[in-house]
Amino acid sequence: MSISKIRSGSSAVALLLSSSAVFADVTHQDVWGLWRSYLVGTGYEVNASESIAGDTLTVDDLRVEMDLPEDQGSMTMSLGKLGFTELGDGTVRIDLPPSMPMQFKMNDGENTVDVTVTAGFTGLNMIASGGADDITYNYVASKMSITLTELLTDGTPEADVNAVATLSDILGHSAMSGANSDMIGVDQKMSAKSIAYDIAFLDENNKPFSLTGTVNGADFGGEGKVPMVDANEDPAELFRNGFLMEGRLSQRGSSMAMNGSDDSGPFQINATTR
Repeated sequence: MSISKIRSGSSAVALLLSSSAVFADVTHQDVWGLWRSYLVGTGYEVNASESIAGDTLTVDDLRVEMDLPEDQGSMTMSLGKLGFTELGDGTVRIDLPPSMPMQFKMNDGENTVDVTVTAGFTGLNMIASGGADDITYNYVASKMSITLTELLTDGTPEADVNAVATLSDILGHSAMSGANSDMIGVDQKMSAKSIAYDIAFLDENNKPFSLTGTVNGADFGGEGKVPMVDANEDPAELFRNGFLMEGRLSQRGSSMAMNGSDDSGPFQINATTR
C-alpha cells in the first residue's frame, strides 16, 4: 500500500483538527463553509445533511469520498455527525464524533486490499475564531488514537495484523485564509507530549513480528495552498493550479523495540534517540 495514498486521508483528518481580525465574528456557517470548500478543493466528493437549531449548525451523515488516480481504488471517510455552535462571543465551538472511520480500497491489478482505519478522540475541545475569510482554530485533546480496525485481501480478513498509534496531551493551532478567493491558505502547528505505536503481524513464514515504540515531545508544523478547482476527475489539476504543502516534524527523544525471526532464528532490536 502506498504511504502517499494514506496521507491523502490523513490530510483530511488533520483539517478536521485544524489571523486576522481577532475582534471579528465568525459564524457556524462560515466555519462549515470553509471546511466544505477545502475538502471539495482537494478533490473530495462531500455528502451530508445540514440543519440549524438555535445557535448550532449540525452536519449529519457526513461522508467524503475520493477516487484514486489510475483506477487504483478509492478512499471513503464516514465522519458521522459534526456540530458547530456559536458561543455568543464571536467564536464557534466544533464538536466532532468520538470515532471517525476511514476506508481505503486499493487495487494493483492483481489483488484488492480493503483497509479501515479509525481515528478516535478523548477530551477534545476545539474553538474557531477570526472572520469569515480568515479563520483560526485552537484545540486541545487528552488523547487521539489511530487504529487499524479491518484489513481484507481479496475479501479475506487478515486477522493476525494489528496496529495502533496513540497521541497524548495534544495542543494545536490551525489557520485557514482566503475563504472567498480561488486559493485557500493553510498554516498548522501541533504538539503531542508523546506518540506511542504498536504494530504486530505474522510474516511471510508465519512467524510473529512486532514493532513498538514511543516518540516524546513531538512537534509538527506545516503550511500550504489549496486551489479552489474541480479536481474530482483529475487530481493533477490541483498541482497545475498551485497546490503546495510543506511540513516539519521534530521530537525530543524516542525508543523502539523490534522482535521477529529470520533464517538464523529469533531476533530482537532495541534503539533509543535523545
